[in-house]
Amino acid sequence: MSNAALTPSRRAALTATAHGLVAVAPCHFELPTTVAEEGPVWIQATPVGKFRARDGRPGDVPAWHIDAAIAARVLADLRGNATPLVVDYEHQTLHVVENGQPAPAAGFFRDGEWREGSGLWLKVELNPRARQFVAAREYRYFSPVFFYDGTTGDVKRMAMGAITNNPAIDDMAQIDLRAAARFVVAPPSNTEEPAMKELLIALCAALGIQHEGRAEADVQKDVLAALTALKSKADSLVALRTALEQPDTATAEQLVTACGELKKKATTTTTTTPDPAKFVAVDVVQQLQGQIAALTAGQQTREIEDLVKPALADGRLLAAQEPWARELGKANLASLTSYLAQAQPIAALSSSQTGGNPPGGTKDANGLSGDELAMCSRMGIDPKDFATAKTST
Repeated sequence: MSNAALTPSRRAALTATAHGLVAVAPCHFELPTTVAEEGPVWIQATPVGKFRARDGRPGDVPAWHIDAAIAARVLADLRGNATPLVVDYEHQTLHVVENGQPAPAAGFFRDGEWREGSGLWLKVELNPRARQFVAAREYRYFSPVFFYDGTTGDVKRMAMGAITNNPAIDDMAQIDLRAAARFVVAPPSNTEEPAMKELLIALCAALGIQHEGRAEADVQKDVLAALTALKSKADSLVALRTALEQPDTATAEQLVTACGELKKKATTTTTTTPDPAKFVAVDVVQQLQGQIAALTAGQQTREIEDLVKPALADGRLLAAQEPWARELGKANLASLTSYLAQAQPIAALSSSQTGGNPPGGTKDANGLSGDELAMCSRMGIDPKDFATAKTST
């Protein structure tokens, strides 16, 4: 593949970065002829010293280069990764934006070793499917992807790898571990594309964000917005799983199924006639509530009356205190009861020293004595009329 054949998105993925240039599939090394059902597989990733492609690449440096010291730095960086690096099929991870096809993993690696006289080897954990392909010789070669120094050609760090069937050179020492290569070289450092860090470029590729010819700061804003939106969706999915009591591993299809079951249950509950032995109609409950409220109010009124009326009669309450006492009883019947229990009757307000008659030797305004007034009261005669009749007689 020549530089002219690169699409804009592939050019962006292979541009110069702070870590150097990226070489995609610099070498294809033949996979082991036998693969165990379990355990890691040791795969050669580079030869020793300088190496090139059969078609003459790289074009920007004399050759790629690796030795024991360089390999030690590469391995230290590899082991420091928080997550292992992926091995896919035919570098589909690099093509996913262009062709839209899935990029399943064949395996992962995060460790390796330098073998003097042989090169850099990677300790790869292959998936069962990939193990079957390799064991059946349906895939024969391993193709690493690494970053390299654009001045010296030194390998700087591993990026990923792939199992493939596209050999281009075969100059390795051991016939059963022969090398093959397909090279894609980064554009010259004077490219008009803005130089972006490889992580930002990878994020743009994964998120489908256009970045060619744009300022890095603007691209970063778009990437951040896209990641924020993804996080919001992820949080929503977590909340949905929790609400539906589904495990964290529940797929979108399982969540849709759970929602359908809830909807079906709700529909069934709505259309089913309630069991009268278990449920009471709302209007019946409201009527009962009204009746209870009326009974409660009537009971309270009687209790207040039973407290206030005797208190007014025996002088524990003044007439001016009656409204206050009734309001207190409505608000707190216990407080009114306590107050009246402690109040002392006032005899002067409940009786008179003359038994209700005017003091001895005194007459009222009509000139009637106490006895005469009592007689008028018993006979139902107006005291004024009695006084008039008495005078005329």
